[in-house]
Amino acid sequence: MKTTTSTPHDILRFFIYYDTKAKEFVGVSIDVGIVTTGENPYFVERDLTEATLGYVETVHKEKLPLSLLHQHPPQKYMDIFSNFMRTTSGKKAPQSSVAYTFNDARTFVKHIPDLCHAIG
Repeated sequence: MKTTTSTPHDILRFFIYYDTKAKEFVGVSIDVGIVTTGENPYFVERDLTEATLGYVETVHKEKLPLSLLHQHPPQKYMDIFSNFMRTTSGKKAPQSSVAYTFNDARTFVKHIPDLCHAIG
């Protein structure tokens, strides 16, 4: 029996950027609202992926409401993500006194069944 995860195309979106004020990388799981930080973007990605995997597995294992897979991080992270997406699509992001840089920023996705084999 296939379990539905109720996210668009069973994909989870992630975003990592550098916070110049805090002098650390910030990783955000856009679809489940998990945020991690660290000095190394590769460790931030690893920790973010592992935390998200644990979250998705728990929702599945405990048969919790699938609406829990539609959590969002605090609005400030969504705003930064939106600005990044505007910038990468060639549109200008709103000017403000930003405390982050997109020089090392990136997005990536994980297919839920690949991330969590128990769900696929």
